[in-house]
Amino acid sequence: MQLTNILALLSLSASTFALPTEVSTGDVAAIVPRDITSIKQAMQRVDLALVDLDTAILAITGADNEGEARETDEKAKALIDTLNAGTITISGSNGVNFLQANDVALSSNGIIATSEKTVNDLISKKALITKAGQEALLNTNMEAIYKGTVAFNNVLITKVPALEQQLARMNAQRILNVLSRGRNFVVSTTPLLARRLIPMGKRMWFSCLLQLYSVSGAMLSIIVLVSLFFSSCMSQPPPPGEPPPGYSEETPAGHRGSRQNITHGRGRPIAIPTAAASSSRSTIPCPIPCPIPTNINTYDASAALVVQYQSRHAQNEAALEAASLALARSLQGDVSHANAAGNEAASQRLIAQMQADDRKIFAREAEEKSRRAIEQMKQQDKTDRLSLEAEGLRLAMQLQEEENEKAAAMGGCWGRAGGPE
Repeated sequence: MQLTNILALLSLSASTFALPTEVSTGDVAAIVPRDITSIKQAMQRVDLALVDLDTAILAITGADNEGEARETDEKAKALIDTLNAGTITISGSNGVNFLQANDVALSSNGIIATSEKTVNDLISKKALITKAGQEALLNTNMEAIYKGTVAFNNVLITKVPALEQQLARMNAQRILNVLSRGRNFVVSTTPLLARRLIPMGKRMWFSCLLQLYSVSGAMLSIIVLVSLFFSSCMSQPPPPGEPPPGYSEETPAGHRGSRQNITHGRGRPIAIPTAAASSSRSTIPCPIPCPIPTNINTYDASAALVVQYQSRHAQNEAALEAASLALARSLQGDVSHANAAGNEAASQRLIAQMQADDRKIFAREAEEKSRRAIEQMKQQDKTDRLSLEAEGLRLAMQLQEEENEKAAAMGGCWGRAGGPE
């Protein structure tokens, strides 16, 4: 009876140690493994392929045109294959997080520097490449490299976080701007000043304006030359020392001394005919229907027309150059302001996102610590419960032994006293 009471007491004591309650925090989002390694390797392969192409371009000396052209073509095609393979690799990756996007930006800066060096070396070898007759093949390869780079950049932009895509697009555009200088390698009709100051994306209308200006200038030159030809053929200057027909010493008002002479380049005076003599102008046969007056030196008129055309042409060139400079400065200012505003906004968004990521990381760490504490408490409670049960059993056995000893002692007393029969 006493043993039963002791066991019941031990069970009641053990039940007072409450187990910690597990609080469900909801499903934790699975962490998707990132693929920064494969993306960086693809970008490093592109950088190395650019270095190989640059090495082949620097090796062009004109000593072996066929061999040098073959080597350059092989390296260019290797770069194209590397870009295509990298596009496939990156498109199948899981992308990167905000911290890993910094590594992608650093790799992009390396590719930009290598591209600039390659294109500059290519332009420095233009004379040798043109002399060897390999410019068409090189232009084809550069066009394919440009298209492959566009596809590579488009896939890469989609693998960075949304707030980092603005910076990725800016780096991609920098690479494309560098490669654009190597695309149209042989012929470039845009003036050097406009090529340096006006961005690539704004040149189309400017090129059309220059072409229109060139066509109008050529047509005006043709008109001037035709007029010079017909004037020299149809006009007949007066003999030396003889006044031209219709010349009069008197003005229409009867006053003398108002003679106006124009000396042309040969030193022969040219008189302006009066109104009285204008009706007696002589003409000569001409294939065109209108008569040409012979009392005006057409050589001087043509020379004056040429000088006037040259003056207007110089003024137009100066005005066009001034407009180009103003437009270039305006565009550069707009691009600078836009880039600064975009960079500032991107930086602010990046800081806000990084702060949010830090809060998420801290929350996950706190949750993990709570889980470990709960597991530790469970383990400690289990250990305490087992030790309590062992102690209870030990006490029960000790009490049982004491009861047995008391019972044995009581039995001996009854035997010595001579209990009832």
